[in-house]
Amino acid sequence: MLAPMKIWLKYLIAIGLGAGLSLVTPIPQGALSYLSRLFVDIARYAFVPLAFFSAALAAEEAREDKRLLRLVGRSLAYSALAVFALTGLGVAGAFVLSPARILLNADSGIVAMELAGPAALAARVFPPSMLSALLDHDYLLPMTVAALVLGTALGFDKSVTKPLATVVDSASRTLWQVNGFVVELFPLAVIALSAAQVRGLSGIGQLAMYGNLFLSLGIQLVVAVFGLLPLLLFLHDRRTNPYRTLYALAGPALLGLVSGHALAPAGSAAKHLKDSLGLRRRAGAISLPVALSFGRAGSAMVGATAFIVVLSSYSSLGISSGTVLWMLAYVPLSALMLSAAPAQGPLAALVFLSGAYGRGFESGYLLMVPVALPLMALAGLVDALFSTAAAYAAGQAEGYAQPKPARHYI
Repeated sequence: MLAPMKIWLKYLIAIGLGAGLSLVTPIPQGALSYLSRLFVDIARYAFVPLAFFSAALAAEEAREDKRLLRLVGRSLAYSALAVFALTGLGVAGAFVLSPARILLNADSGIVAMELAGPAALAARVFPPSMLSALLDHDYLLPMTVAALVLGTALGFDKSVTKPLATVVDSASRTLWQVNGFVVELFPLAVIALSAAQVRGLSGIGQLAMYGNLFLSLGIQLVVAVFGLLPLLLFLHDRRTNPYRTLYALAGPALLGLVSGHALAPAGSAAKHLKDSLGLRRRAGAISLPVALSFGRAGSAMVGATAFIVVLSSYSSLGISSGTVLWMLAYVPLSALMLSAAPAQGPLAALVFLSGAYGRGFESGYLLMVPVALPLMALAGLVDALFSTAAAYAAGQAEGYAQPKPARHYI
C-alpha cells in the first residue's frame, strides 16, 4: 500500500502548477490578487479559536506540571534569539556581500504603512473586554494572554471549573479537526497563491536592478536555513538530527514563501508540530502563538539588509559603527512591532526604520517599493521556519516532544 503524499510535496507541486498556470492563462492580476487574499484568510480560518481553546487547556495542564512559566519564558527567549541572530546576519551579509547601489526609479511610490508603537501594542494586549482579545485576529498576543488567564483559572477549584474545562477541551479537539481539514485541502489554494506571486513578479519592470540585493538575500537565506538554524537546534539538543526537524517543517515554510503572510502558515505549523514532531498540545498550543508574535526573524534579516542598501544608495559616505549599533537595536524593535501586522513584512519595517533614522532618509524605503512582493516572500519563508522551530525547541526542552520516525511525518 502506497504511503500518503507528504503535505510539503503537495504544496511544492501546487506551487509549480500555479507558476505554470500564471504564464499560460490570461487570468487578470486583480482576480489573482483577490483570490490570494481570500485564500490567505482561509488558511488561518480556524487558527485563532483553535489557539485560544488549546492554549487555555494547555495552560492548565502546564501549570499542573509546574512548567508554564518556563515554557513561556523559553518561547520568548528562543524567538528573541532568532530575531537578534538574523538581524546580525542581515547586517553582516550586507557588508560582506556588498549589494550594488540602487537608483530611485519611476516604479517607486508612496505607500501607506504605519506600524503601531510599543505603547499601542501593550494597550491592545488588555482590551476593555476579555472577549475582544479573540476578535484581534492579526495580533495573537492579546488572545494568548487571555487564554493563559483562563487556563490558569481553570486549575483553582476543579469541582467548579470541570464542566467549563470539558467544553474547552471539546472545542479544542473539534477545531483541531477543522484546522486539519483546511491544511489537507489547502494545496488547491496554493495554486492560486503561487500564480498570484509569479504574476506579480513578472510585472516588476526593473527587477534586474535589484539582482545583487536578491543574490545577497538568497545567500543569507541558505546560510540561515541550512547553517544557522541547524546549528542552533543542534546546540539545543545534540541527540536529534536538526535537518530532520527542518524536513518536518518544510510545509509551513513553503506556505510562508508563497503567501508572504506571517499567520498563513500558522494552522499548518500547528499540525506539523504535533503530527510530525510529536509536540504535545500542552506545549505547542502555548509556544507557537508566542513564537509567532515575537519571532519575525526573517523580516528582521531582510529588513536589515534592505535598509543598509537604502543608506548606501542615498549616500556615498559609508555606514559608521554608530549606525550599525543603532540598527542592531532598532531592527529587532521593528520585528517586534510587526507582530501585530502579519500581512506587512520588510517594507513596513523599512518605513519605520527610515522614519526613526531620519537625517533626510525618511523616504528611503521608496527604493524597495517595487520589490516589496519578493521581499515579503523571502521573509515569510524564514519567519515561518524560525518561529515554528522556536516553538518546537521550547516544548522539547520541557520534555513535551515525543519524536517520530521521518517516514511517519505528514
